[in-house]
Amino acid sequence: MRKVLFVEIGILLQKDNEAFSSYNQVYDKKYGYYDEDQFFVKTIQEGKEYINDYIKNGVINTYGIISLIEISKDTPIEELNNEVPFSIVKYNVEDVVYSICKDENNTIIENFINQ
Repeated sequence: MRKVLFVEIGILLQKDNEAFSSYNQVYDKKYGYYDEDQFFVKTIQEGKEYINDYIKNGVINTYGIISLIEISKDTPIEELNNEVPFSIVKYNVEDVVYSICKDENNTIIENFINQ
């Protein structure tokens, strides 16, 4: 097994959203995490730069999460970046190393999952 950095970006769904229950089975289950993209990065800094730019230019409730996950040492990351299989990511709060979102007031909140 080896540890890799996994990035997810998307839109946070609130409890009153009709799709909430379909997307709140991951991380802290406080929100529905409607992912728009998922990919691997080589460094935390690379991931932070990408998701911070995404949040800055995104709509309200945009989020970005970087997790440190374990995958098989035989899994070729380059091939996975085209399609990340749901089965290799556990979406655990404990794996999150950085999170950021833009709330309803257009305020950017870092490490929102751990709050």
